[in-house]
Amino acid sequence: MLQIQGFFFYSFFISNSGYLNQNNSENYYEANRLFHLAIYKASHNAFLIEQACTLHKRLHPYRRLQLRVNHRMNHSFAEHSEILEAIFAGNEQEAEALLKAHVVIQGEKFTDFISTLERLKL
Repeated sequence: MLQIQGFFFYSFFISNSGYLNQNNSENYYEANRLFHLAIYKASHNAFLIEQACTLHKRLHPYRRLQLRVNHRMNHSFAEHSEILEAIFAGNEQEAEALLKAHVVIQGEKFTDFISTLERLKL
């Protein structure tokens, strides 16, 4: 199982780096969604998986657009890379801290994004 997850994460890394180099936010978003889903599933917590997927679907339109502003796609890729390094190193505490920081950053960026939309009256 760990080898399968490792292969998936490695595939994510390679495909996302290509989308990043192409500045292809749509394909990056899809690979990003699969990355997050793999993280959720790795928890083996059905309730958490369901809740996270529901929230992810609800935020989908905003998160796709969010990747297009302020180099967010580059920052997201860097954050994911650090998370993967911690997972592969077996450093649970570091992975947990990085995942929490990633969620906080997403929340802050999402709030900034929504306030920008409100200012533009979109």
